[in-house]
Order: sequence, then C-alpha cells, then structure tokens
Amino acid sequence: MDGLYALLALSVGFIFFFSIIGLVFYVLKSYGLYKLAVARNIEYSWLAWVPCGDLYIIGKLIGKLSIASYEIPMIEIVLPAASLISSAFSGVTFIGPLLVIANLILFFFALYRLYKMYNRDQAELWLILSIIFAFLIPIFIFMLRDNRPTEI
Repeated sequence: MDGLYALLALSVGFIFFFSIIGLVFYVLKSYGLYKLAVARNIEYSWLAWVPCGDLYIIGKLIGKLSIASYEIPMIEIVLPAASLISSAFSGVTFIGPLLVIANLILFFFALYRLYKMYNRDQAELWLILSIIFAFLIPIFIFMLRDNRPTEI
C-alpha cells in the first residue's frame, strides 16, 4: 500500500511541477504580446491574456500575411478562426488532421513574420527552433517585448 501512496504522491508532484511550468510559459507569452500591443497602440491589447485572443493580437501586430503571392485578408480574424475550426474538427477522421496541419502552417508563417518584424537578424533561426521546440515560442515572444518593429 505504501508503494501506491508513493506513486500517487509522485504523480501529483509531476502534475504540480508541469502546471507551474505551463503557467510560467503562458505568462511570458501573454506579457510579451501585451507589451508589443501596447507599444503599437493596438485596441483591446488585453486580449493577449486570453487564449485564442492572443492570435488576434499576433494578427494585429503583423498586419498582413502573404504566403507565396497570396495575401490573406484580415489575418487578425483568420488566425483565431482557423485555430477554433481546427480544434473543433481535430477528431474528425482525415479532415481533422489536415485542418490541424494547415493551422500549424498558417501559425508558423504568422510567427515568422512577427519574428522578422521585431528581430530581423535571427528570425529564421527562431522559427526553426520554434518548430522543433515549441516551448521556446513564449520565451522568444517575451524577448521581443521591448523591441520596435523594423517594418509595419
């Protein structure tokens, strides 16, 4: 019986530890986006603290997004809508995984534009690291918080 209690205590410890780490990453990302939005006088900058609302802020920060020769209109609406739609249909056979992959590709294009605007010299490296190690995204966004865009 003691082994069961030890396993339970270890499980609770792991859950607590990773919850704290997740909360720290959430605060880093949200604060970084909030500071960038306030610096650009973006209305509703508080949305940086709301899940999915942070995608609206990213869209407002980047302003436009072009993939190949196609410019995506109203990217500040498309990013959160794509995220919600891919989440809603993620469990649907065949179409769900395709929507999730398309949403990830769209997100990484937007993230690259954000990195390029605020950290031109390391944008490619940051994007590659963000794709491989997604937990770095909040850290990179936090590091951008005091930067000014090189293009608007």
